[in-house]
This record gives sequence, structure tokens and C-alpha cells, in this order.
Amino acid sequence: MSDKFVPFTARSSSPSSPAPVFSPHTALSHTAAAPPNSLIAPVPKPTSAPPEMTLVRDGDRVTMIRISCSCGMVHEIQCQY
Repeated sequence: MSDKFVPFTARSSSPSSPAPVFSPHTALSHTAAAPPNSLIAPVPKPTSAPPEMTLVRDGDRVTMIRISCSCGMVHEIQCQY
């Protein structure tokens, strides 16, 4: 074993006593502050209009599917054959 390797649990100094147990720590606690507003994406406002779907073609082949949501978001799906 390499000297650079560090195990999750340390070996006990005495064979009769058990090795310490590995306990993971969470990155955020329930008391952590909320992220700044600049990091939170705005929630689109719901509308009753249905989304629009457009097929982009190259001859007989569909090369991309473009979906325009009524909230203004556009999703493009590239089609590879």
C-alpha cells in the first residue's frame, strides 16, 4: 500500500479496541443560509397557451426539434443519425 493512501477509518493502536467508525458529514446543515437571489433561477409564470414544436429539417431528415414554451423558454433537441 502506498504511503499516500489515507483510509476512511484509522487503525486502532491496540488490537483489542475497535477502530473508529467513519461518519460522513453533510455539506449543508439545516441552519445554512439560503443562496443569494442571483443564483436562483426565476420561476416562469404559468399561462394557458400550449407550447409550440418546430421541426428543423435537412431534406427528409429532422436535424433538430425546437420546443418553445409559452413562458418564453426554448428547448432545442439535436437529432443525430
